[in-house]
Amino acid sequence: METKAYIRKRILAVRNGMSDWERQEAGREITQKILHLDEYRRADILLGFIGYGSETDTIPLLETAVESGKRVYCPVSKENGTMEFYRFRRREDLVEGYKKIPEPSEAEERFEKGNAFSVFMLMPGVAFDGEKHRIGYGKGFYDRYLEVFRPECAAAVGFECQMVESIPVEEFDVRPDLVVTEKRVIR
Repeated sequence: METKAYIRKRILAVRNGMSDWERQEAGREITQKILHLDEYRRADILLGFIGYGSETDTIPLLETAVESGKRVYCPVSKENGTMEFYRFRRREDLVEGYKKIPEPSEAEERFEKGNAFSVFMLMPGVAFDGEKHRIGYGKGFYDRYLEVFRPECAAAVGFECQMVESIPVEEFDVRPDLVVTEKRVIR
């Protein structure tokens, strides 16, 4: 079986090789699939992420969620491997954060775990398999966050070219409830 490091390197090369047009078209399909999920529709709060580099552009989905009345929060990541979610209102309010990734300002409202609202979470990733295993970027931000707060639904989001046959699993890996690509939703 391939190692996580090898899969990460191989799949990032494939994803980085996608054309801007391919990424935009696939991103629109991913957005539509998420907008039609019952789990997303029921949620009062969306914990999203800002697509960066060759990831899918999540801004259209985040802005649609804000317009529909959902409260939207995106991660602010720290050097120590932790993250907290802060309110996202619009693209123009984002600031440069950890590793130059756009993120909300920490002056915005922080998401408080333990509220009485229904929460739908989006997770980025590098590679996914049919059993909903996920390889992230190797820092464990989402695994650590999901150990202390589990939303009603966590959906990993990526392109179909990021799907692999099998991912090696370690005891600290936390599986999402769904994997969403432009071609399918894996439950």
